Amino acid sequence: MRSYKEIRNASDIPNLPEWSDELYEDWYLNFGTEVDTKEKIKERYDEVKKKLEYFYNQGRVKLFRMVVVSEMDEIIFYKIGISWTYLKEEARVYSDMPGDIYVLLIGEAPVDSIDWEHTLYMLLADPLEDEAEITLKSGSLILIKELEINGELKKLDKPIKAYA
Repeated sequence: MRSYKEIRNASDIPNLPEWSDELYEDWYLNFGTEVDTKEKIKERYDEVKKKLEYFYNQGRVKLFRMVVVSEMDEIIFYKIGISWTYLKEEARVYSDMPGDIYVLLIGEAPVDSIDWEHTLYMLLADPLEDEAEITLKSGSLILIKELEINGELKKLDKPIKAYA
């Protein structure tokens, strides 16, 4: 298993001390006394670090993203988006997208495709929410292996190449 130091060196994951004062100020301003110590940030960071180590050691990460369309051919695979999740139940539509076809994209990407800095920030940003977002680098390859269309799973014979 790779050490966290190796992961940080290989992936440019920011070290907590670079962020701790800024995060503390943000947390205190936004959440008041609910989260009021740097120790809480350190605890959260340690939890997040374990998740990141797990993904990095796998070499690939399974990802989920929900889109809503009126027709299946409206899905633009060459610019599918950078915000994904590693938890299926967290794949939701976060904007008012027209359409009545809900498509859960199920794919995988190499860990080198992950924007580690933004992912780390998203996983730490809200101390009251357990965030599960993985941010990919723009243009990164994602292999879509399955689609869940309005709740019905469709396994693909051949993966669809999509790009963040």
